[in-house]
Amino acid sequence: MFFNNLKKNDSREMSKLTESGFHGDEYLQKLVRVLLEKCDYFVETGTNVGCSTIMLAQALIDSSFDGCVYTVELDKNNYEKANEYFDRAGVENIIKAYNQNSVDFLSELSPVDGNIRFAFLDANHDQGNVVNEFELIYPYLDHKSFVAFDNTYLLTEDQRNKRVNGALEIIKRKYGGNLINFENVSWYTPGLAFWQKAPFINDWNG
Repeated sequence: MFFNNLKKNDSREMSKLTESGFHGDEYLQKLVRVLLEKCDYFVETGTNVGCSTIMLAQALIDSSFDGCVYTVELDKNNYEKANEYFDRAGVENIIKAYNQNSVDFLSELSPVDGNIRFAFLDANHDQGNVVNEFELIYPYLDHKSFVAFDNTYLLTEDQRNKRVNGALEIIKRKYGGNLINFENVSWYTPGLAFWQKAPFINDWNG
């Protein structure tokens, strides 16, 4: 695990991770372990400094399956810091990180097997941007795919831009599917939501 690899004199680095937005991303790792299949293809927008990315990569390593995490970050300083953490965590070989706009990145994305197993959309939280990201990955989602959204709590009544919460309303109305929104988890901005095309109960029952 990444945090087990930190040396005792790296406590300041852990503080930096906490200050930069680490908020218990183990939930992602546990979810991905449930979803794993051979040669999985994970996509993340909004790398930040790489906490969630490392958790996703570690889930792949623990599974002993092949796979890759594709992640994109617009801020160059965050992008460079994330790559440093990837190296220190020993997961750099299964992460492909990009420094560009998330919509541009997804527009150029072409999954090898035509499918994205798990996507974590956490870049620009404007309503329109979140919808754009979702629509770009939608053709690569099958009934087993999951999409996670962060910061889903309704912060504004501005009907023109209700941010992630408003994007979820649009996605549910336009694409249907199954949506669970935990609006009060995590800290500010709280909220975490999961979307799937079809019920996954059959997978859980074997």
